[in-house]
Amino acid sequence: MAILLLTLSLALASGEGVRSVERAGYERGLAAARVGKDPVALWSALMRMAWFEKSVDEHARAIALSNEALTVATRQRNDFMIGRSLAWLGWSYAHLGLYELAQRCYERAVALGAPDGKVRHVAVWGLATQELGYLHFRMGHTREAKALLGRTVAYAREHRILVGVAEGGAHLAEIALQEGSPSEAWGLAREALRASEECNCSTVNTARARVMLARVAAVLARQDPARHAEAVRLTDEAHAYATQVGSVRSQAEALLVRASLLPPHRHDERLRDVAAAFELLESTGSELRGRAQVELGRVYLEKEHTRLAELYITQGMKVDEGMFRTVDRGHSLLTLAQLRALQSDDTARLVALAEAADAAVAVGNTPVALEAQESLANALAKLGYDRMALGWATDAQGSLQELLKRPQTPEQEQALRRRQIALSELMANLALRVSPGNAPAPP
Repeated sequence: MAILLLTLSLALASGEGVRSVERAGYERGLAAARVGKDPVALWSALMRMAWFEKSVDEHARAIALSNEALTVATRQRNDFMIGRSLAWLGWSYAHLGLYELAQRCYERAVALGAPDGKVRHVAVWGLATQELGYLHFRMGHTREAKALLGRTVAYAREHRILVGVAEGGAHLAEIALQEGSPSEAWGLAREALRASEECNCSTVNTARARVMLARVAAVLARQDPARHAEAVRLTDEAHAYATQVGSVRSQAEALLVRASLLPPHRHDERLRDVAAAFELLESTGSELRGRAQVELGRVYLEKEHTRLAELYITQGMKVDEGMFRTVDRGHSLLTLAQLRALQSDDTARLVALAEAADAAVAVGNTPVALEAQESLANALAKLGYDRMALGWATDAQGSLQELLKRPQTPEQEQALRRRQIALSELMANLALRVSPGNAPAPP
């Protein structure tokens, strides 16, 4: 353990040293631009500095620089410069969970990049449309997100704009993973990583693609244990790269993935990784801090520390609610339902499961919807509420059919078929019990 901690400390120190040198270079360039008389050069220097600060999760500083760049661009009455400045602002606002502000910035930038729907400034329209799509995903508008991201990624592929393939592809991979198609997500994440490495234009994109690939690998490993070593390797590589380039967000995400790959008996290590991830995200005000809090609650739940579990789960849900982040709501409510079950509160558990199912359906998170619907059907059947149980079992069958329509690995398809059979048996029994003459008296 001491050797591991020393290695991590050296890696962090190395990353900080590289970042210090980079920051000094950008600051020198900005200082020179300030004493010059070229507003375009000043705008470019401000944008480069803002990009660097964003890449190391210093978003307050990035916002200040981007706002100054926007002022310069507005004085120049240059739509391209204004649009790019707005996109930079949207990025940092979104990463801080200020979704409404980010949405306004992106929408203004899209209008400047493609007035009347006709693309005039590709670098403005593509970036703003793509990030607006990802913002819609986080706010739970999955259909709109896929339409916007699909449009920009197709354009980027057609015109070989590798940065667009890298950014948009990683976002589409996350949506595919949420919708329950890890095999599709795997292909998209690998394409995003290849494009980012070939482009070699953004460490942020590469870190994000590496983490996305690790997240997908972790899901695939749960379906096929033979892939576990691959998932661990990809996660360690993602964490090492994020540490090297100073991406706090990607470091934290990699830690969350690593915790999910650890077996239950290594609880202390899981707690260490999730707690470290939460601290990193909290330190930068990241939009992911609510998700990390819920995961911290889940780890405490595994050890039946119900008071701590409830504290972190409910606080994490409040954080997400405050920023209109609904993409994680179904998952969080499912975790809350597990807590209520441990507390032997059947009513609260059923309410949380029903809300989890509805929230997951609303954002297209079919795996979570299925889990909540199945759990409700079984719980209600045990309590004797057969008609209600049959309704939820029918919904669960619908979710299963949706998953089976999507690209799946052989292991996942077999698992889904087994669940389908079990649900069919449950539904047949419930149908017999609710048929005329067989309905039991209410409990």
